[in-house]
Amino acid sequence: MSWWTILKYFVLGIFCSAEWISQHRRTHSMRGLARKYGLTFLGKRALPGALSLYGTPFAYIPSAPVSNLIDGTRNNVHVIVFDCEMWEGKSSWRRTVVAARAPESVFAGVASNPDFRVERSAAWSILYQPKGFAATPEALAPVEELEAILDAIGADAHAAR
Repeated sequence: MSWWTILKYFVLGIFCSAEWISQHRRTHSMRGLARKYGLTFLGKRALPGALSLYGTPFAYIPSAPVSNLIDGTRNNVHVIVFDCEMWEGKSSWRRTVVAARAPESVFAGVASNPDFRVERSAAWSILYQPKGFAATPEALAPVEELEAILDAIGADAHAAR
């Protein structure tokens, strides 16, 4: 083998290792988020059958496994959080989706952020960052942002009582 071939494999190994470490850190952070809010971390699985995504950009992913799936109840509101990858031809984009079985007002505290869109599907409100012209293909919501979203869901539930 030439030194050029060895160098190419070495660089490829570094990139693959960095991606694996990034995914491992994300999974660890999402597991901690689920634990903090008393939700169940399910990891990489198919979405629960109760979740409807009809009419959203994510309508065709229910049969495919998603990653970092979190499911549970937050202050009497059924919440599902997951990371998914959407394919369009040969390109793909990744997003974090937060679904709550409640009216759109459940996201009132965060829906005013122009980076997010809320759509309805059956009894579910779906919060996500839409794919736009300036959006990067990798737009997974940071765990801190997900904490703020889950706190907003809890605040609205308490205010409604």
